Order: sequence, then C-alpha cells, then structure tokens
Amino acid sequence: MRKITMGTYVHTQEDIDKVSNAIRSNMLSAGPELNEFEQKVASYHNKRHGIMVNSGQTALEVALALAKYKLGKDKLKVLIPATTYAATLWAVLNTGNEPVFCDIHPKSYTVDWDNRKTLKAIEKCDVLMPVDLWGNSADPYEVQAFYPSTLKNKFIIQDACEAFGNKSACYGDIICHSFYVSHIITTGSGGMLSLDDEELAEYARSYISHGRTLGGDFTKFKDKWEDRFLFDKIGTSYRSNNLDAALGLSRFSKLRDIITQRRQNAATLSIGAENSKLNEYFAFVPKGYIGDSVFQFYPILIKNHNGTVIEREHLLQYLYEHGIDSRVLLSLTNQPIVKHLYGDIEHKYPIAEFCNKNGFIIGCHQDLNKEDMEYILTILGNYIPKVK
Repeated sequence: MRKITMGTYVHTQEDIDKVSNAIRSNMLSAGPELNEFEQKVASYHNKRHGIMVNSGQTALEVALALAKYKLGKDKLKVLIPATTYAATLWAVLNTGNEPVFCDIHPKSYTVDWDNRKTLKAIEKCDVLMPVDLWGNSADPYEVQAFYPSTLKNKFIIQDACEAFGNKSACYGDIICHSFYVSHIITTGSGGMLSLDDEELAEYARSYISHGRTLGGDFTKFKDKWEDRFLFDKIGTSYRSNNLDAALGLSRFSKLRDIITQRRQNAATLSIGAENSKLNEYFAFVPKGYIGDSVFQFYPILIKNHNGTVIEREHLLQYLYEHGIDSRVLLSLTNQPIVKHLYGDIEHKYPIAEFCNKNGFIIGCHQDLNKEDMEYILTILGNYIPKVK
C-alpha cells in the first residue's frame, strides 16, 4: 500500500559529508558550520543576524524576551491567531505574557487583518505575532494601506516556523523558524531567529547561553582571553550545536528544489480537485494561493454539499487505512488545556471555529510526486459514495 506521510527526511551523501566534517573538526557546540548556517538563513530572509536555538518554540520564547527588553516592559500583550500550533501560545505563556486571540481569514488561514475585532485587539497589544500557517505569509503590512496607523509602534514577531524559505514572509522585526523533522528543511530539531537589531542579537546570544555577558561559547574563538563566566542577566540554555547546523547547511542547499516540488504537488491537488469535482465536497486551496505558500502541509476543508455530511474523524480514519496520514487543522481554542485556562472561547472566533471542526492537513512534501497526489484524490473520490 502506498504511504503518504506528513513530513520527510531521506539522507543524502552531502548530509553525511557535512556532518562528518563537523565531527572531524572536534567543534561540536559552536563552530564554523553554525556561524555559516546562521548567516545564510538570516541573509536569505533579508536580515543581518541569525541565531540558532534548539527548537522553533524556543525561538519564539527568545524573541518575546527580546521584545520585553526592547520595549522595557515586564509583561506584554501579544496578538496570536485562534488557529495555530500550540507552541505559539506556550511561548507567550512561558515568558509570562498575555495572549490576545484573533480570528483568521477563511482563504489564507492566517490572521484576518481586515476584521474589525482584530483591529481593536491590535490597539491593546504591544506585540503582534502573526503565524505563517502551513507556509502561507501572514504579512500584516497588507493592511497598512487601508489602516495607516494600525501597526504604529507595534513590535512584530513573525512565527514563520512553517514558512522557511518563503520570500513573501520576511516582514517581522524578528523572524522565527523551526527545523523539526516535518518542516521545510530539517536538522532533526532546532530553530532560528533572524533579525537586524545588533543590540538585540547580542542580547539574544547572551540570553541563550545562561545569561553570560559575552555570549559564552560564541566568543571563545577570539584571539584574546575573556572571562566567559561573567553573568549580567538571568538566562537559559537554548543553544543549538555545530552538528545540527552542518545538516542544516546541506538541507538549505536543496531549498529551491524542495519548495518547487511542494508547490507542484499542491498544484496537482488543487487542479485535480477542480477537474474531478471534489471541490464540491472539499475546499482545496485556490490556484492563486499556490505561489504564495511553501506548503509545509496542504490544508483541506470539508464542505456540506447537497446535504452530504462528512464526519471528519471517519474520513481521516479512512485515509489512514489507505496509507494517507493526516492531522486535524491545528485546533487551538478548543483544546482541553486552553478551555481550562480561558473557558469556552472558541465561538468568539467563528472562522477559526469552523476550520478547527472541519479542516485537516495532509503531506505534499518533496519526497512525494504527482502520482502520490493523484492517489490522494482517488481515495477522497472513493470515499464520497460511502457518505451519500
């Protein structure tokens, strides 16, 4: 039976060579591969400084610590969408901040910047944390032409953990990425902050190295002696390492081909759904969406067509039995722990609520091909008669 996975990693000889060279250098924590990877990622996303950490959530937490430092506040109000992965919310809470939820747009699945409730929420926030869900840019500056004062004095932390390599997703004061296994490129785990502010970059290097004044291992290759056990802030141990960065360099070299294949797979799904009339039962992404996203995953919404009722869990079980892995569409506000913390708030965000209950995501990564996408369409088509 054909297997359609959510994510992928198939090693190459370049992967082996890059990591082997890093091991032979005996530089396992900091080293040239780490420095090179940080600079390449930052430059690709139009930033001057890259700082690699041990996860995407960690990157968000560090970015929020930097925002506190920059804005001189002990607690921030942070705008986040009601549909996102839990790590976005956990980063806000773990850094002692207050989340302010907003609804999403039904076509982009990202923050609905034109929503009046969103605009009111923005007014009381210190930080905006848009999420580039599944690789689609949530660029807030699109709203600037209509509401010129909306973003004034707002610090923007871009949760681009699912949008690595999207050139349309380079708008944040700080951009945060993830290199988890199922993401666009992987180092196994790991994350990155990209930013321009040199003072914040130095603060971040110190912060992730236990609060050491000189950033710990990041300065040990200087030609002069420095006391590296000197602390001027409470810090963390969020650093990544040279071996992960070496693998990252190898995967980064394939980025263009990775994104191209993901977009081709997405196009096969969207065009195939239209031709087979599957779009009468499911909402696939429109053709215009394809060039704007790098497709960490492919989102699909279940529609009610002529009284046909499709139960999501039953459908996803059917897909699984036919070798197609899936996930629900990143429900957040209906999670048990979120209900415990904030009560029953899901109904306040109707678009997110609909997507949370009727949406799902499937893989369209670079190790899948046209035949795999056509197989997905066939299995979905075979399912329809079972619910009529």
